[in-house]
Amino acid sequence: MAIRHIVEIAVILAVVFASEGKYLDAVKAREARSAMRGMSGGWQSKLFSLAKSHNLLEKGNSEDQHFYMPIEEVATIEGRGTVARGKIASGVIKVGDEVAIVGIKETTTTTCTGLEIDGKVLDEGEESAGGHVGVLLKDTEPDEVVHGQVLAKPGSMTAHTKFQAMGMSGGWQSKLFSLAKSHNLLEKGNSEDQHFYMPIEEVATIEGRGTVARGKIASGVIKVGDEVAIVGIKETTTTTCTGLEIDGEVLDEGEESAGGHVGVLLKDTKPNEVVHGQVLAKPGSMTAHTKFEAMVYMLTKDEGGRDTPISEADRPKFFFRNIEVEGAIELPESVDMVQPGDDLMMVVTLTTPIAMEKPQMFTIVEAGQTVGAVIVSKIVE
Repeated sequence: MAIRHIVEIAVILAVVFASEGKYLDAVKAREARSAMRGMSGGWQSKLFSLAKSHNLLEKGNSEDQHFYMPIEEVATIEGRGTVARGKIASGVIKVGDEVAIVGIKETTTTTCTGLEIDGKVLDEGEESAGGHVGVLLKDTEPDEVVHGQVLAKPGSMTAHTKFQAMGMSGGWQSKLFSLAKSHNLLEKGNSEDQHFYMPIEEVATIEGRGTVARGKIASGVIKVGDEVAIVGIKETTTTTCTGLEIDGEVLDEGEESAGGHVGVLLKDTKPNEVVHGQVLAKPGSMTAHTKFEAMVYMLTKDEGGRDTPISEADRPKFFFRNIEVEGAIELPESVDMVQPGDDLMMVVTLTTPIAMEKPQMFTIVEAGQTVGAVIVSKIVE
C-alpha cells in the first residue's frame, strides 16, 4: 500500500482571516466537525478549540445551517442542461431555490431547476446534508461551472484570495507514520502504478444502460471492457465495465485514472447487488475479511481522543474509507486495557466483511470523532 493510505503527515492548521481582518465564512463548525470524521485527529481538535474560542462555531446541526455543497463534478443532462454534482455539506436544497456559484471564477447566482437523486431527475423535492445530489442550474453553460467551486445560499459564502494562516504540524499522524515505517508498512510507487481500486460512494441506474457505481478512483486505471470485482459487505462477485460515466457523459470506450471521479457501468448487475461502502477492484487484487492483526495507536485526550482506556469489553467502531463497522478487539495476554497514548498490536474481528489489503490504514471513531488509528499488519480470515 502506498503512502496514500497513511494520513497526511504535514498538516496546515489554517485560522483564516479575510484581508480586512475578519474570519472567512469557510471556517465554521461544519468544517471542524466533518474533518473529525476523516483520517486525521490531533489538529482537528486544536482547530475546533481555536474556532470555538473565537466564537466561530454555529449552533445547531448541519441541516439547521445554510445550504452549502462543494462541486465534485459538472455534466450535461440532455434536454435539461447543466448539472453540478456533489455531497451536501450542510443545509437543504429544494427545487426552485436560488443558489450562488462561489469560488475560482466570479460569483454568479442562478436557480435550481431540478434535482438528480439516485440517477433520476426530479422536478420537485429536496435533499439535505449528507446526501449525494446533482443540482440542475438554470441558464448555466457547462464551462461556467468547474470542479472545486461551491454551491451555496446566496450571500452566505464569499470567495477570497488573501488570508493569514498559522502553520502547525500533525501530532498523532506523525507518530503513526513513524510506527508504520518502523514496521516496514510503507511501499513505494505512485497511485497509477498500482492496481485499480475505487471505494463505491453511490449506486444508481442509468436508463437504458443499467447499474452504475460512482466514486473517486484511489489507485490504478479503469478501462471500458475491464473485468472488475465488487468486494466487501456482500459475497465478492466479478463483472465487466461496459462503460464509463465521466462529466455526466456515458462513454463506450476510454479510461480514467487515479484521482478521477467516475461512474463505472456494471454488466448484468442489479442496483441492489451493489452498496455504498463496497469497493471496485482488479479481480484478485483485494479480498474481504473480518479478522486481522493490527498496529493500533490510541489518541490522547489532547489529540482529540478518549480520556479513558478501552478493553476487550468495548465494541469500538472502525471507519474504513467511507463506512463504519463495529468490531471486537483481542489484546495481548499481558494487557488488560489500552490507555490513551498507547500503541500496541491487537486482533480485531469485524461484524461485516470489508475489502482489505495489508497494510491498510483506517480509524477508530466515537460519535463521529477519531479516537484511534489502525494499520493492518496481518490478515487472519
